[in-house]
Amino acid sequence: MSLGLLLGAAAAVVGAAVYVTAIGYLDLRASSIGTGARLGGDMVPTIVPPRAPVWEGLAIAAVTALAVWPLWRCRRTASSRWHQLPVWTALVTVIALTAWAAVTTELPYSAMSVLAGRPSAWDGGVTDQLAVAWTRQGALSPATPVFVGVLVVLALARPGACRAADPATTEVAIEDDRPTR
Repeated sequence: MSLGLLLGAAAAVVGAAVYVTAIGYLDLRASSIGTGARLGGDMVPTIVPPRAPVWEGLAIAAVTALAVWPLWRCRRTASSRWHQLPVWTALVTVIALTAWAAVTTELPYSAMSVLAGRPSAWDGGVTDQLAVAWTRQGALSPATPVFVGVLVVLALARPGACRAADPATTEVAIEDDRPTR
């Protein structure tokens, strides 16, 4: 294994953890807006009329696309299964974070009470730090299994399956059969 491959795998682990945390932040904002609370910059909820979280949904889609793109490119340019190591490490990281959240969260889970800093019966009396609450919310978000599904497809696909053909080998010589003057 090369150093670049190991650095790519390490970047995939960090990227997957940042992805889950970002999705948790956006999912928390979306669920709060849908229920009639708005989270300010300090994550303190204020009561507002409920609305559809359109911008937050678009942001979740954009973050997912930004997370998938380098992994798709890695798989596309891979020349062997070893070059898909970043995709596999991202997959294992997201699954590990989801398993952690599923095991350590008492259901029903209320992230709003966690953010308010007061334990409640809804979350089992657990008070989380802000980044932990975002990561827990992201791991339990419906967007995460979709991301895991995309990672599974990328991990199981044949390396270099979408690679463009080499233009030097695909050119066809066309003879000019017109009469000369």
